[in-house]
Amino acid sequence: MCKAVGRPAAVWPAEPGLFLLRVGARGRTLSTSGIGLQDGELMISRQVFLVCLICAVFLLIVGLSGLFWPEKIQTYALEHSTSHLHQKVNPFSAWMKTRQYIWALRVIGMMSLGSAVLLLVILAKLSE
Repeated sequence: MCKAVGRPAAVWPAEPGLFLLRVGARGRTLSTSGIGLQDGELMISRQVFLVCLICAVFLLIVGLSGLFWPEKIQTYALEHSTSHLHQKVNPFSAWMKTRQYIWALRVIGMMSLGSAVLLLVILAKLSE
């Protein structure tokens, strides 16, 4: 506690945008972002956990579809960019017909799947 003001003392965060306030003598801290320390361990709120879980599921879906069904994604993209105006405006329409586009979708799928797995591992470690 700050003796002069009577409010909790501010704890400067290690990363910008995360501002923690020390509350009480037990070492508990609260955060405006839903992430904080409790008894020396990093804790996240239920809302932050659910948002991260939803993001991980979305990344899993994108990753699996990019890895296993890139041809269907290519067909869908080509069907929805077939108007004459789209072909003039879209500089990628010729590239979308090549094999390189399929490999780009697979790379995006691998990166998305890797991000989802990493996010799930971090959530599992934080929720212990």
